[in-house]
Amino acid sequence: MITAKHQVLRIGTVSLMMGGLCGCANLAKSRLSFLPRPNVPITTIGDVQKSATKSSTVYLEGEVGKQVPLLESSAYELKDSTGSIWVVTKQKAPNQKEQVLLKAKVQHKNISVGGKTLKEVYVEEQQRL
Repeated sequence: MITAKHQVLRIGTVSLMMGGLCGCANLAKSRLSFLPRPNVPITTIGDVQKSATKSSTVYLEGEVGKQVPLLESSAYELKDSTGSIWVVTKQKAPNQKEQVLLKAKVQHKNISVGGKTLKEVYVEEQQRL
């Protein structure tokens, strides 16, 4: 027969295990969440690099890489399995290795290097979802 002390110990142990499993840090990594995830059409970074038109709006998902502070904003690298792209934001950049989902506007910038014109593609973050 289980005593009240053992019953409390079992319930406490299970509660601690569930708390660890469902902790905030683990939720972000596991992509589980109690908040509804927006049902949006996610574009791969490779597709943005190849075919997105200037000023088109896209939804991107990936892991945050390098970060660069700018005068009135910041920039961070976003990576997925198809490539990487720079994201310019007026918000504080997310932490490295953090998974983010965002709505962004595609921008193109022509850069002249050694007599050749390179077309650089980046995105401006509109909203972090």
